Amino acid sequence: MVNEFMCTHLKDKRLYDSDFWIDRLHNADEILMDDSEIKSFNHLLYKKMVESHIENYYYDFSNPKNEITAYDFINEIEKVMPMENSEKIIEENLFIKDGGKIRPLKKDKLKDFLSNFQDFKKGISGNIPISFGLITDRSALKAIPFKYPLGITPNYPFHDITRLTTLSPGEPILIYKKSFKLNWYFVQSSFYSGWINIRNLITVSEDEFFEYNKSPRTLVIMESKVCTEELPAFGKFHFQMGDKLVLANEDEINSFYFKMNTLFPEGCYPVKIPLKRKLTNEKYGIFPIPSAKEVKASFPDLTQKNLIKQAFKMVGERYGWGGK
Repeated sequence: MVNEFMCTHLKDKRLYDSDFWIDRLHNADEILMDDSEIKSFNHLLYKKMVESHIENYYYDFSNPKNEITAYDFINEIEKVMPMENSEKIIEENLFIKDGGKIRPLKKDKLKDFLSNFQDFKKGISGNIPISFGLITDRSALKAIPFKYPLGITPNYPFHDITRLTTLSPGEPILIYKKSFKLNWYFVQSSFYSGWINIRNLITVSEDEFFEYNKSPRTLVIMESKVCTEELPAFGKFHFQMGDKLVLANEDEINSFYFKMNTLFPEGCYPVKIPLKRKLTNEKYGIFPIPSAKEVKASFPDLTQKNLIKQAFKMVGERYGWGGK
């Protein structure tokens, strides 16, 4: 019966067209929630997160702390990787991905890492200062500061079970403390906390943090995936649906491209992205996104029609948490 369904129904290409489903809706353009209702809902959601002590999954940057106690910091680490989960990982027959190769993980290596990780947590004391940061490149946010992706099977696509999500360039973060592996920082993003490689972030002042993230000049990515045009020495920057990007002003464009000894291309949006590799004296690079890409100045209205249209832009793509 299942095979029969697969053969007869999935060949009907109409099912992959969002309009096929939208045309069957009543009041497809009716606004389900307006901006004020969405804000009220988000505020209620945040309150419930705080009450449940899981605000790390929906964080409010408007009133950040300057420091955190050792006790609270250890609790934050345990939220994303509880002790019992660490012990379960050792029992699994895991695989490691190193470059393009997938091979069985030597358990002794993981045991040593987890033992050192536990010693690191036990040694945390005093108050830990919190600083402000921005993501500089598309980055994995992980439950533990372990260098290699870990999977439960060697099959393709390889899913890293320690990867919580992916952060996009320009995303705001609070930076807590380095791991015993000094190239990893524990950070808090808007919707997740976890460990990120130090090469994928920069620290900024509190004023700069809020100035960048409260910019009135923004673009919202409407396609499933979009990347900037390539610039020599910088390459491309990749974004995904829902990412909100900051636009540069004319002075910033002229300054950056004068130092690059080239011109900003016509017909593109100037996206302002924090730089880790300072090949110029600029702290931010201005990168072009073609105006042919589907972007908007703000999020679309919340309607059934818009929800279905957005969902169908990802039809056929492999699922993988963290954008992989």
